[in-house]
Amino acid sequence: MDPPSQVDSQAGKRSLSDLPTEIKLRIIECLERLMEKHISPSARFLKLALVDRTFYELCSPSNWKMLDLKNAKNKTFKLLINDILPHQASKVRSLTVKLEFSVRDSSRRQAAANAKPLGLITDGFEKGRFGEILKLCANLTELKVVLEHHLDEFDLFNPAPTALHPIAQLTNLTYIHFVNHTEEESFKEEYLVDLIRNMVHLVHIRLDRIAASFPTCDFCECPNSVQPVLPPLAVHLASLSSLRFIDFSMVDSFDWGWSKMEWKGALEGITLHRNTQLSFRALHRFCSLFQDSLVSLSLCDVPLSIMGDDPWTKLTDSELKYVFRLPKLKNLSVYTPYSTEFINLFRESSNITTIHLVANYQIGPENIKALIKHESPTWIDLKSLLVQVKQVGKGRFRPAEIVDLVAYGAHAGIKIKCGSLPEGNRLFTEYQAQFHFGHEWRADEPDDNESERPNQGQIRTPRNVLGIML
Repeated sequence: MDPPSQVDSQAGKRSLSDLPTEIKLRIIECLERLMEKHISPSARFLKLALVDRTFYELCSPSNWKMLDLKNAKNKTFKLLINDILPHQASKVRSLTVKLEFSVRDSSRRQAAANAKPLGLITDGFEKGRFGEILKLCANLTELKVVLEHHLDEFDLFNPAPTALHPIAQLTNLTYIHFVNHTEEESFKEEYLVDLIRNMVHLVHIRLDRIAASFPTCDFCECPNSVQPVLPPLAVHLASLSSLRFIDFSMVDSFDWGWSKMEWKGALEGITLHRNTQLSFRALHRFCSLFQDSLVSLSLCDVPLSIMGDDPWTKLTDSELKYVFRLPKLKNLSVYTPYSTEFINLFRESSNITTIHLVANYQIGPENIKALIKHESPTWIDLKSLLVQVKQVGKGRFRPAEIVDLVAYGAHAGIKIKCGSLPEGNRLFTEYQAQFHFGHEWRADEPDDNESERPNQGQIRTPRNVLGIML
């Protein structure tokens, strides 16, 4: 028998490689949970894969679950595609790619002086390679596409979307996200519908900046208020029984027409950000279609009052009649220039547990107290209220007032956080945007020098954000 000192020495030399496979799996699962909370998806990599061959195999499903080719360099990209991806592609579930608008050189040379050259959507890969990548990743369920301009080519209208064609073959996708950083007219609604037509298993669709095929107006009797056809995107999405979440930012086609059809899917989450021509009538009618399923609703610059979007806008009597009766609704996020009278339109959505809102000229601590009054609470199940304030210490949101508001909420059993809240919340991320309808405006409350109501349409210069959380 070895002496105790020798046994201790041998035990001290044991490494991670000596652990049983079951323990290795438990360690990996624990690290995955930690990364999900604290590390962005693009930076997640389990370095345990470098320990030994066993750890490499066990970590591969996690390390290759999400593949981001958006910023891939030529040398590393070729190595990845030629030598590595063929062995790991079956593990890829989520893919991010960047496509660019550019001009075919031959078209540029042949175009007449008064004619526009043919625009193309290219992928930056070798010819046909993008399609090969998608074929290799046969188990893909999530796709994010970022559309950008190539160099300084910004005036490419109705481009030929050649590089997008392989995407249409991904019939098993459950999540798709299009981010359009090009001119609004460069990528239209009909292109998108053609791409997703065969994706019959979609659960979640997110769209950023998609131009409408048939722009309409919800606010007047002008020619644009006559809708020649229903929005093609709405017609298609309404046919999907699998659909549960829509997340739209600056999607111009979203209007009254979306509520004129029967939806097969029971939407659980609706995010409408910066859809700048959506009326109270259209929003109310659409949400009412999903009163038996809608759990989460996030609104940024939505809806638009017929009185405009001035910081002191008062809702009309007709708009105050649109009370939202959504018994399943749990989470409500709101970023508008209106007072708490808009939040109060959800008073009959009695099961709300969480409210996120952005303070503005008409929302101060006293207004929030009135919203969660102790005597007769509007939402008896409300547990959390997050209020984003651009600058703590000026105007109405001073530290003492915030402390008092937090205590008031605690007395009612509501946890209130108020200040410059951490990033990560979609609504508060949108709050950082400085432009609204072509001019800058401030969402937060007036400071000590702004006791007077501002003139309508007055240009606002954003103030610096003071990072205080109380």
